[in-house]
Amino acid sequence: LVSTDGAVSVFVEMSQAVRERQRAEESRGTQIWGRCYENARKLALIHACSLDHEATEVTEVSAQWGCRLAMHLTTRIDRLAEEHVSDGEFDALAKKLLRFVRDGGESGRTRTEVCRHMRALNNRQIDEVVQKLVSTEEIVSGTRPARSGPGAVVYKAIG
Repeated sequence: LVSTDGAVSVFVEMSQAVRERQRAEESRGTQIWGRCYENARKLALIHACSLDHEATEVTEVSAQWGCRLAMHLTTRIDRLAEEHVSDGEFDALAKKLLRFVRDGGESGRTRTEVCRHMRALNNRQIDEVVQKLVSTEEIVSGTRPARSGPGAVVYKAIG
């Protein structure tokens, strides 16, 4: 299929946005974003064919749809990669703990919950991971008042 002039301009605009994103990303992101433009063109083709199976052109509407979907999916993949791909064992533990604390929502996670979740680690190792996340301002540490006795230590994700 041939692309209309409107579709070509949409693809050119998207290609520029992807190149800017690749420059801003680290090496991990450039590989993910490298396929975004190609995927957008394929999705636009699928959209055009789904509207009219005898179509001879990819229209601007199909191009916009394909580009929006490709950008959304690539952004999601990039975010998931950032949350799960690590540079080593310690980084993997930090990301695991950060995901767990983040899943705790507004109320956060207590130290007890963190220790249960990270039970393969000893207290010193847990403290090191928590300290890294606090120092990089990914989590904050505080206390939650208890009905009786000392308050519980609570960790909450920032952002």
